[in-house]
Amino acid sequence: MVLDTKYVDVLKILHSRLDATNIIWVIGGSLALALEGLSIKPRDIDLFTDKEGAYKIEELFAEFLVRNVTFSTKDNIRSHYGALNIYGIEVEIIGYIEFKDDKDTWHGGKNLEEVTRFFELEGIKIPLMRIESQLRGYTNIGRTDKIELIKEWLENKKNEW
Repeated sequence: MVLDTKYVDVLKILHSRLDATNIIWVIGGSLALALEGLSIKPRDIDLFTDKEGAYKIEELFAEFLVRNVTFSTKDNIRSHYGALNIYGIEVEIIGYIEFKDDKDTWHGGKNLEEVTRFFELEGIKIPLMRIESQLRGYTNIGRTDKIELIKEWLENKKNEW
């Protein structure tokens, strides 16, 4: 996988500031999938955290802030959302994500520590959301394109074992 160097630079900035804090964070979305080896070109960085972490990240990266963190709902998903722009790369801050089921009941995501694995990138350990958790999340929001891509990748991996 060839990753645009801007993404690596942004991950280094995120890691250098966040690693020195007690903020729980994990990279998810298309960048995490690309780092896992899936054939996908990331368009942004999804930075998952808890509610408190979202507001702390907003403060910690104030010079890059393009959208303040606020609690918002869209369709069957809600979270404390905000956005940064670092070196032209959008970093979506997603604090404590919840999904609504078909009975209109909201369910929180799993504890981030339970769904994290570490990926070594140029000597630093980046917390990535486990691919199985990403599959659950994409299933909850109905992203069939990502669901199929992940299922195919998992099937290929299973065949390699």
